[in-house]
Amino acid sequence: MVASNLIEVVAARKIEAAPATVFGAWLDPVQAAKFLFATEHGQVVRAEVDYHKPAVLGDEVEVTVEPLQLRRVRFTLAQKVYRCSDSTKLVSAQITVACLTPDGRITAVPSGLVAALSPDLPGNT
Repeated sequence: MVASNLIEVVAARKIEAAPATVFGAWLDPVQAAKFLFATEHGQVVRAEVDYHKPAVLGDEVEVTVEPLQLRRVRFTLAQKVYRCSDSTKLVSAQITVACLTPDGRITAVPSGLVAALSPDLPGNT
């Protein structure tokens, strides 16, 4: 499921919402873009989400993220969600984020993010 050359990053996010709200957000692409894929660097401008198998309350999941494309003002990430108990792929998604200033104007992808994403882009070694 996970390639051996990947770096493991563990992230936790506490969401102040009822479980039904969180799970329901996965079913509405607009809510998923705003609620589940929000970033500090910008606004989600495209979210493609494919649901492969259902999760159930209490499932422990693993989320992988791979950079796919990096442009001057936006970047695209591939995300996959697996159930830990049996490695079943539950969800795959491609998320494109446009970078914005605090007042909402388009801006370049921050240099630190460029440095973090660039080595893992397809075609780079």
